[in-house]
Amino acid sequence: SAHCTLASLSRATLRTSSMAFVVKNTFICEVVSEALDAPGPRPQQRAKTVHYWPCCSAETLPQAADSDAPGRAEEPAYAATVGAILDAMPALAFDGNGCTLVQQVLESASGEEMRQVAASLRGSVRLAAHSPYAHHLLEHLLHHLGIEDTSFIAEELKGGGRELALNEFGSSVLCQLLLFSTHDPSTEQLIEEVLSGDTTAVCHHKHGHKVALAILEHGSPRQRSQICVSLRGEGPRS
Repeated sequence: SAHCTLASLSRATLRTSSMAFVVKNTFICEVVSEALDAPGPRPQQRAKTVHYWPCCSAETLPQAADSDAPGRAEEPAYAATVGAILDAMPALAFDGNGCTLVQQVLESASGEEMRQVAASLRGSVRLAAHSPYAHHLLEHLLHHLGIEDTSFIAEELKGGGRELALNEFGSSVLCQLLLFSTHDPSTEQLIEEVLSGDTTAVCHHKHGHKVALAILEHGSPRQRSQICVSLRGEGPRS
């Protein structure tokens, strides 16, 4: 599935403008640049879990699937499987085994077949984003289809951006929206909802901090600035 990947490192720093942040456990903290660049040995500290939120450049993003796999439409067994899955959607997406089956089919599906799966989730996106199973399908579709085929995902999530950012599964979907459809008006509105309250609380939340990092990577300059302002002056947390 198209999860946002967190790689464990001994130390990781994210720089924005003249500010730098270190992520300790689930906290995003501002650190002074002199402390990061100072030569010589560092004082011993208690071990910390530090995560780095990787940046994907536009060149490395997958292209939208828009062509059919040759010969698939003529395979009766495969066509029957796809038809049965579509008939059982969206309920299949909310079942552990069923969602796994759909994911396996999507791995070799044509663009048109993926668009049909996407259409079958219309009206169920908010539930899917909070589901431990169905959210994987939303992420896969965002990863492999173009904005024109997935814009309904952010549209259906509008009004629940803050709740989404603080949810274990919803936060992952929101990160994928930031990565693959940052400039979609509905995605922009979702991010505004996330930032409309206590931004610092989001940055220090065990799930919300992932969204805050994704905003720092992919959000608009004003959105990034809002997070920077909320953290400025706090200093590192122990």
